[in-house]
Amino acid sequence: MCGIFGYVGGKDVTPILVDGLRKLEYRGYDSAGVYVAGAGVAKAVGKVIMLAAELENNPKIGTAGIAHTRWATHGVPSIENAHPHTDHKSIIHLVHNGIIENWAELKNELREAGLTFVSETDTEVLAQLIGIYYEDNLQAAVKKALTRIRGTYGLAVMSTKVNNEIVLARMGSPIVIGVGDGEHFVSSDPSALLSYTKNVIYLDDGDIALVTADACVITNQRGDTKETVTEVINWDAVVLQKNGYDHYMQKEIFEAAEVVRATTRGRMLVEEGVVKLGGLESVAEKLSSIKRLMIVGCGSAYYAGAIGRLMIEEYADVPVEIELGSEYRYKKNFGSTTTA
Repeated sequence: MCGIFGYVGGKDVTPILVDGLRKLEYRGYDSAGVYVAGAGVAKAVGKVIMLAAELENNPKIGTAGIAHTRWATHGVPSIENAHPHTDHKSIIHLVHNGIIENWAELKNELREAGLTFVSETDTEVLAQLIGIYYEDNLQAAVKKALTRIRGTYGLAVMSTKVNNEIVLARMGSPIVIGVGDGEHFVSSDPSALLSYTKNVIYLDDGDIALVTADACVITNQRGDTKETVTEVINWDAVVLQKNGYDHYMQKEIFEAAEVVRATTRGRMLVEEGVVKLGGLESVAEKLSSIKRLMIVGCGSAYYAGAIGRLMIEEYADVPVEIELGSEYRYKKNFGSTTTA
């Protein structure tokens, strides 16, 4: 449910980033943050309005930046876990959608190398890894770090050493570039770009893009430069957000098949006849001896858990309980803000 927005050009970036995040609010999230080149980071737990208030009190002035709305997966909603994340030198700033499956083993490796972490997220691991490889070429550092990653990602990365470029990458999580006049926009959803431009470039899986105000260069994982194809969006913004469906609930129902495909992409090793769940590898021995499981969910997640209960009990012969959880369990944290 996370959202990404970015901009590089000649305009004041902060209102553009905040506006982009507001257009992504329908996706659901629990925290938000921005990085403005030359000015730093601002984060807030809660709604985008909380972030906007923080930016009013502590303005971030610049002409390029990246922004994010986060739905907690690794770690609770908090300032530390909110994006953007940075490396140990505070040079790399990164926003990320997706799941890094081998984050735990990479985190242990980096800790053994002497690095410390401030968050519970898989995203900070990727930021730290890029920081390790970064010398004077951000795109090269991102490319090298991604060779170590298993999982899915849509990401936007900036360096404090170069204020006028954003590096993007995609694997299973959408990234769209909006083409303007002497400016480029970045989003995880094309609907957020429509008030700025209808000319867009869609990244494919495996693409890495270097975006400046005047240029967009896309390469594949082998380093070959790809032809940049600009498409024109002709849909109305509201229609685009719903992908032609009458309402969001209907959209979610019909997108279920693609969600399953995206979730299992890279995890189902058909030739080997196994499913690889990287996040469980470190606790595989403990899982082999568990006596029972409890699944907690609300809404459609509760019903998915009910199906999971039947399958786990049948195939693993492990007793399972399912409990209705509260989607408002983190509401008490909303309202906390900070800047860095």
